[in-house]
Amino acid sequence: MRIFFLCALVLMLACTAWAQQGTSELRGSVKDQTGAVLPGVSITARNQDSGLFRETISGENGSFFLSGMLPGRYQIEAELPGFKRYQRAEIRLEVGKTTSVDVTLEVGNVTEEVSVTAESPIIDVSSKEVGGYIQSRELIDLPSVNRNFTGYIGLLPGVVPSISTGSFGADSVNVNGQTVRNVNYTFDGASNNDSFNGGNGGSQARVPIEAVQEFQLLTSQFDAEFGQASGGIINAVSKQGTNEWHGSAFAFYKDSAFTAKDIFVKRGNLQKPNTQEQQYGGTLGGRIIRDKAHFFGSVERVRQDQGVTINIPARPEFNSGEFERTKVWNFLARFDHQINSNHTWGVRWLRETSPQFNQSSSNVTKAASE
Repeated sequence: MRIFFLCALVLMLACTAWAQQGTSELRGSVKDQTGAVLPGVSITARNQDSGLFRETISGENGSFFLSGMLPGRYQIEAELPGFKRYQRAEIRLEVGKTTSVDVTLEVGNVTEEVSVTAESPIIDVSSKEVGGYIQSRELIDLPSVNRNFTGYIGLLPGVVPSISTGSFGADSVNVNGQTVRNVNYTFDGASNNDSFNGGNGGSQARVPIEAVQEFQLLTSQFDAEFGQASGGIINAVSKQGTNEWHGSAFAFYKDSAFTAKDIFVKRGNLQKPNTQEQQYGGTLGGRIIRDKAHFFGSVERVRQDQGVTINIPARPEFNSGEFERTKVWNFLARFDHQINSNHTWGVRWLRETSPQFNQSSSNVTKAASE
């Protein structure tokens, strides 16, 4: 029985290990100054923020490959007896992307070091995928109508977004003319598709902007590893803890006192609905053990009283101003740990509770809340 449960656990873990969804890949080749390939070179790729690292050795043809890398900034080191140690920093690994780095070693002592500070931009010439990337800095710096990270997808070409103005609205997109249901949403490599919202599409669990490190949008010619959609792929990853403590706090407030009556309220001679919206939360991340274990967490609260006008032209005496109430808690926690030079593991927990109260029928007109 114990063996049965162990095999079942292995199979469940294997089901979620889809290629490079939620991770990155690093490949390259090592040569000397004459252009001859160098096998047996020790390659180390170290995350400059967390200190987590991976090691490998170049093969007979001088090539090396590292998969399952967490997205972020890396420093590459290469060592071989009889050659100077090579070092290059600020190599950006992006989610779902294979980055190529070619290394050239110079003859000399290992104690001598060659630091590369400027080279031609790293371009992935092996991929045929069409798409783009949005990183954390853009998510934080650019304004958002509803603080949903999927609203930024419209910044990329080939996309027609349908953005909800409500903080709890579901955003959806059309990619290359296909329907909103032909878009596959993933978060940290796991499916995050909304299967219960009819034809609106969008993601299932809302993720706060402050908790997203970056996301990738693929619009065409993506590999079969993704599947489930013919329109586009939205591949997002959460932030991770680093060696430095970091955190953030945010708060947003809207009130009907700052809005005017809409046309339906005016014509019905109704009282303006008391619309309020509060959105606040924060993040915290840091080290548990330097260069070995880190954590990151975020919490977000959304309280929304959205005014609606019940407008019945045939029976105006029933016209009234009501509100729909939404109270949302959103939690995210992540832990990453280095086992050895070739293995790291991590766990991420995401939960959203979103009870909604006093929901109106479908034949009412929502009063403007902005």
